This record gives sequence, structure tokens and C-alpha cells, in this order.
Amino acid sequence: MDTESVSNGTNPKRVLVVDDDGVVLSLLKVILEAGGYSVTAASGAEAATKCFSESSGVDLLVTDVKMPGKTGVQLAAELSLKQPALPVLFITGSGMPVKRLEGQPEPNVLAKPFDACSLLASVQQALNAC
Repeated sequence: MDTESVSNGTNPKRVLVVDDDGVVLSLLKVILEAGGYSVTAASGAEAATKCFSESSGVDLLVTDVKMPGKTGVQLAAELSLKQPALPVLFITGSGMPVKRLEGQPEPNVLAKPFDACSLLASVQQALNAC
């Protein structure tokens, strides 16, 4: 993927990736970094909230839907209170339905399993939707 298409001038788009499965989280990080994104990885909703609070914001949240504690939908709702226009890409292997968040467009959902090209295309689509 062309780095120019994922950057806002000279800085790459910042993506916060959240998944409670360490292997999946590592793969997501590697794929997105190879696609030219600046990635922060968090192993759950609590860690993601902390990473988000310590950052100056992110351009996209990519989160698993079903996680222990808070779900990805609950996490997205919480973070969108702090950054209202935050685009979100939900990833799910559970078939759990994802409802539209208030003030947000229809949710972007990517079903597991997926390949690197599908992930990168879904990320670009989520970024372009807002």
C-alpha cells in the first residue's frame, strides 16, 4: 500500500488497535505498520483507554467486539465521548451484532478470519467514511 494514501501530509495516520488475543493483536499491528500506519496496540479495553488518554488522540480505533470486561462497542462509545468524530472499525469472530453508535455512521465491521488486504481495505474505508 502506498504510504501517501494513509498519511495526512508527513505524519502517518494513528491507529489504536485493541484485541484480547495476543497473537491477533501482534498480527494486526504488523499488518497495519507494513501498510504505513502508526500503531498503538492494547490488549483490552482498560489498556486502550489508558493509551488513548496518554495520546493526543487517534485517527482510527480498530477493536475486537467481544473482549473480557468492556466490549469493543462499549470501548468505542467511551472513546467517542472524548473524541466525537473518532472512526471505528470493529473486528469480530463471534457474529455478535454491532449497533450504530449515537452520532456515528453505520459501523464498519470486518469478520474474522480476514487477510491482510481485507484489513487494510477496511481500515482505509473506515478512515474515508468520516
